[in-house]
This record gives sequence, C-alpha cells and structure tokens, in this order.
Amino acid sequence: MKVHPILIIMLIAIIQIPLSYAQVSPDNFEKDVRGGESFTINFAIFNDNNETIFFHIITPHLTSDWKVISDPESGILKPHQAKEIKVEFTAPRASLKEIWYLKIIVEMYNESGLVDSHEVHLTVHFETNMLGGLYFNLPFPEEWGYWGSFLNAIIFWVIAGMIVFGAFYILKRAVKKTKTKADDILLNILHTPIVLWVIVYGIYTSLLLFPLSNELFEDIYIIYQVVTILIITWIIYRVYRDLIIHYAFRFRDKLGKMEGALISALEKIGIASILSMSGIMVLQALGVDVTVLLASMGVLGIILGFAAQDTIGNLFSGIHILLDRSIEVGDYIILENDENVYKVKDVGLRSTKLYDIFANTIVYIPNNIIANHKIINLSRPDNKLELRIDVGVSYDSDIKLVKETLMEIAMEHPHVLKDDKYKPNVVFREFGDSSYNFTMYVWIDNLVDQWRVMSSLREKIVEKFRERGIEIPYPQVDVHIKK
Repeated sequence: MKVHPILIIMLIAIIQIPLSYAQVSPDNFEKDVRGGESFTINFAIFNDNNETIFFHIITPHLTSDWKVISDPESGILKPHQAKEIKVEFTAPRASLKEIWYLKIIVEMYNESGLVDSHEVHLTVHFETNMLGGLYFNLPFPEEWGYWGSFLNAIIFWVIAGMIVFGAFYILKRAVKKTKTKADDILLNILHTPIVLWVIVYGIYTSLLLFPLSNELFEDIYIIYQVVTILIITWIIYRVYRDLIIHYAFRFRDKLGKMEGALISALEKIGIASILSMSGIMVLQALGVDVTVLLASMGVLGIILGFAAQDTIGNLFSGIHILLDRSIEVGDYIILENDENVYKVKDVGLRSTKLYDIFANTIVYIPNNIIANHKIINLSRPDNKLELRIDVGVSYDSDIKLVKETLMEIAMEHPHVLKDDKYKPNVVFREFGDSSYNFTMYVWIDNLVDQWRVMSSLREKIVEKFRERGIEIPYPQVDVHIKK
C-alpha cells in the first residue's frame, strides 16, 4: 500500500505539535488602580480534550506589598467542562512604578504529568499618591529591602523641602522691591507651614513603602489628616488676622470710628468660626460622626437661645448700632426720659459704654435699650449748637436799648460764633404779665461749652443791665379784695 507524502507530513506534524488540552479566555487584561485599592479579573478555562485534567493557577510572586488571591487556586475539569476563575488583586498603598506587567500561569496535568499551560497577561496602571513617584533611584543594597526604598523616598523629600525653602527665600527677596507689604506678609505666613507640610507629606508617603497592617495604615493616615488640617487652619487664621484684619484696621480712620469697633467684632467672630470649623474637621478625621454633633449643637443652640434671649437681643442690637451708625464713639447723646448728657465711649456687642459728663461716672446701657428707644444725638450733624437765653425787662424799659445791649453782649463773647450763617439774634418774643420778654439766640462751636457759655452770658446781662439802668422785674401779682 502506497502512502501519499502529504499524509506522512501531516502525521509528523501532529506528532510533533502537542494538542492543546484547554483554552483560556480572555487572556489579556488592562486595569487602572489607586494605591491600596482592590480589583478582580475573571477568566474561564475550558477543557476541550476527551480526558479529565487537573488545573493549577500560579499567581505572580511580587516583592512589594501586592496581595493576590485566586478563587479557586486549583481544580478538576472533566472533558468539555468549563470553570470560571476569579483573581483578586490588592495594590500596595504606594509604588515607585507607574506601570506593572503581571502574569498569571494556568497549568494543566493529566495522569502522566504536565500536559499544557497558558498565560494570562495583566497590565496595571498604578496611580501613585507620591507625586508620580519622582524619586531618585539611589543604589541601596538589595538586602535593605523596604528600608532602602524608605531612605530613597526620605532623601527625595528632604531635597524637595530644601528646594521649597529656597524658593520662598528667593520670592521674599523679590517682593521686597514692590510697593505693597501685602505680598511680604503673605509669604511670611506661607513659608513655614508649606515647608512643614512638605516634610509631613514626605514622611507619610515614605512610611507607606513599608508593608503596614491596615490598622497601622489607618492610624498613620489619620495623623496625616489631622496635621494637614491644623496646618491649613493656621494658614487661614494668619491670613485672616495678619492680612485682612490688619489692613481693615489700617483703613478704619477713612471708614469711620464705628467701623473700628465693627472690625474688632468681626475679628473675634471670624477667629471663632475658623477654629470651630477646624475642630469639626479634626473630629471628622478622627472618626466622630459630626452630623450627630451638629444636630446636638442645634438643639443646644435652641435651648440656649430661649435661655439667653436678652443676651442675644443685645448682641444683634449691637451689630445693628454698628451698622446703622446712629451713634459713634465720641458723640454726645441724651437718652429718652433722661435729661443727663452722655458721651459715647464704646459700643460693644453686648452693651454701650457712656460717660455722664455731669456726674463724672461711666454708665453701661444694654444695646437693646439704645436700639429701641429715642436717642437725641447732640453731635449731629456737627458739634455746633444754638443756645437760647430768655430774659424779661420791666415795662418802663427802652426796647431798642435792651436789644442793642443783648446784641453787644453776644458779639463780645469769645465763644459765640459771629459769621453771617451763625450770627447772634435777639427777638422781642412777647408781652409778659409783668415784663417785656426777649430771647437771645447764639451759636457756639462746641456743645460741651454750652453750660459755661450760658452762665457767662447771663452774668454779662445782669452786669450790663445794671450799668444801663435796665430793670429785670420781680414777678408781680395784683390781688383785689371785694368788701
């Protein structure tokens, strides 16, 4: 029997090329992962042979802190049977490599031994949290292991810190040439905290190169979060206090006296708000449920609001006075149903500090009284004040002489204004029961002098009237008796 040469070639090829016992699908994967995260790949093994095989999954042996779990790791496949394989990867929390090429080997055995194997390829794009892993690759001894990587990272961050420190030094020298001081203040505020944060971040990311337990990693992460929050809080506090409030106080003279008090109030409120928000963020980083805390604070606020209505009323009244500018520090005012004259010394958030110019005492008035009662502001629109002095003369007096005498007294007084707008004036007001009644109107430029000026004017009136024979009559009453 003659065998065709082509059949001989095919038989030799079949003998030389081993038949595949199984198929693996898919056999190529590409994944993105962040430090510390996990992901799973699924592939299937199909036994396309007529005999039962035993399979074994060989996962990659990684020197870093990768964790790889195969489910299942091995098993038996009967002819034409399929099996799904799940391989879970947990990436390290930090990596010096951005791309990992991993390989999973699937080996098949029969009773005689290894008969087939397949490879599953996996490309992992690692999103590192260490600024792209820009480290110097220093040649530490291989037996140093994790310590070599740690020292490599530490050296990098020390150099980075020195660069940041030097950059701030150069910037400080450059901004000294500018006219404004705001940039100098800002750089002084940012210099130390930024350098400190670089050091803290460097230590944090360097420690992650060790194969830490989850508990220890969480503790280190919490410490890093708290330190970062405190650094940011310090920067915000310094910017608010040394920049915003500083310049607000510098321009308060242009804004007005009351704005100075308002700025002081805003300074305290702003600082309290910054510290409160920082405290809440720290508690949240430590794992405290701040929503429950805020809800409790809300209930407590309602209770305190009812218990301290007067205090809260005074607080908002103080803000109202500061914004409304109805009174300012240095103004002279008269309170409703009170004839005393007070000088405003200070407007606080709870009470207003007044100086009683007659009694030489300090009086503290709750702000809600100031805000809800009639106030006469003697300093508005300015400190000039018109004085009125009433005087009566007998019916035998010469009216023209009386008016001339009163005008002469007014014009000679050193504290009486004499220009056209504020020129003194004398008015024959009425016929009284026993006298002609005159009123002398004069202006002074300082309302504080009103009592002294009025006293001296009255003394001059008595003196001049006596010199010129003008009589100031006593009150007279005629009584008629019927017999």
